[in-house]
Amino acid sequence: MIRVALADDHSGIRTAIRCLLEHSSDIVVVGEADNGHAALQMAKELSPDVLVLDIDMPGMSGLEVINQLNLIKSPVCVLVLSAYAAYYRMSDMAATKVAKYIEKKDAHIALVDGVYELAAGQQPLYTH
Repeated sequence: MIRVALADDHSGIRTAIRCLLEHSSDIVVVGEADNGHAALQMAKELSPDVLVLDIDMPGMSGLEVINQLNLIKSPVCVLVLSAYAAYYRMSDMAATKVAKYIEKKDAHIALVDGVYELAAGQQPLYTH
């Protein structure tokens, strides 16, 4: 089973992501967070294989969460799922070693495959 944690400040988005992921019999969502601090704590405590993370969240941005995970050398793979595709965002994410980036508008076609790729240990790939 691939253990996935979700972090997005919109409950409707989290519900949609959960439905997409749990449509696969070998993916289980082990936790959800609605802000950056909760996302970081969840990643530390639950040790998911993949953290699906929004960039813009209250309290602590997704980029800050990623930086903190890097500081503690967390093995969690991060898949950023965001509505923002601006170049400066991509540059910021590349600097933080994000494993994968998918725009929310493409989630229905790319999210599950992205989780499988990260769980299988494939090389980082940026999707935009």
